[in-house]
Amino acid sequence: MRQDRGHAMLRPEVRTLALDRQSDEPIGDPVGEAGPHWVDQAAKTMEAGGAGVERVNRVRHGLAGAGDERRAGAGQVHLAVTQQNAALVGQAAAAAASMQEQAAQLSRMAGVLKLGQLTHGRARTAAGPVNGCAQQEQARPARRTLCAHCARPAVACICRWISPVESAVRLLILQHPMEVSNAKGSARLLHLSVAGSRLVAGEVFDPAQLGELLAAEGRRAVLLYPDTPDDRSLGMPAPPPLPPELLHAPGQLLLVVLDGTWRKSRKMLYLNPLLHALPRLPLNGMPPSRYRIRKAHAPDQLSTLEATCHALGEIEGDHDKFLPLSRAFDDLIDAFVLHQGRL
Repeated sequence: MRQDRGHAMLRPEVRTLALDRQSDEPIGDPVGEAGPHWVDQAAKTMEAGGAGVERVNRVRHGLAGAGDERRAGAGQVHLAVTQQNAALVGQAAAAAASMQEQAAQLSRMAGVLKLGQLTHGRARTAAGPVNGCAQQEQARPARRTLCAHCARPAVACICRWISPVESAVRLLILQHPMEVSNAKGSARLLHLSVAGSRLVAGEVFDPAQLGELLAAEGRRAVLLYPDTPDDRSLGMPAPPPLPPELLHAPGQLLLVVLDGTWRKSRKMLYLNPLLHALPRLPLNGMPPSRYRIRKAHAPDQLSTLEATCHALGEIEGDHDKFLPLSRAFDDLIDAFVLHQGRL
């Protein structure tokens, strides 16, 4: 009993010693075993973070450099534009000054001329007419007085070159408005020389009026115009073929002639569809033009008078019949050249 009690008393002590003994034994250190791994991970993370920061810094520096370059480029462009504007302003100012100086010089010259004319007029009034000059001035026709027959200014009358000629072919001359008052034109002389011809001015004709002109006297109208295939691109149809029998019956023909430059006559043809339906009479074996007062775009281009005389001679088979008119036209050209275009 006492022995059991002793054992019982020893048990707590033994248990305490056992616990002390167990506490003296080394205990596993988890930090010591996992520490190096976490240190390595932390180092790698810090290195990655440092590399990222370095990359961000490089990008930021690059953007800053690009911004500096852009600002520098913009400054250069602004400087160049400013310099160019300054140069233009300088040139404009110099031109304005030069024009102002020229205007002043012209004004002075005009004043001198006006003073000279005034002095000359006063001298003539005081001295009176000399050698019948007053009578000569009164007899001289006015500059703008028109001849009642040729409708040209009296100083440029062409009536003395009219050479009357009869033709079995009726002649219709459609004249461009810009050719009516052209001193170099030949249509007026042609109309006044060929009996029974008609001269009508216009660019776009009324279809009803043009239809009546083309159907005059029941004749067959033929257009004196070359075949131009390029006109197909403008929407104009191909002209109908010319019946050969018409050329053997001049009494049934109405020859339609377009008076104007090549460009003007082509425009007249394009703007008047009734002319599209006419058969065309091309000219072959034409003589060289003597119409030297107007520039031709091709060697075979003749004046209206030359082309018409050649066509009438071909149809009637008698070129000599129209030679007097051609020679009269040559004389008109010689006079025009002699008077330096003042006819």
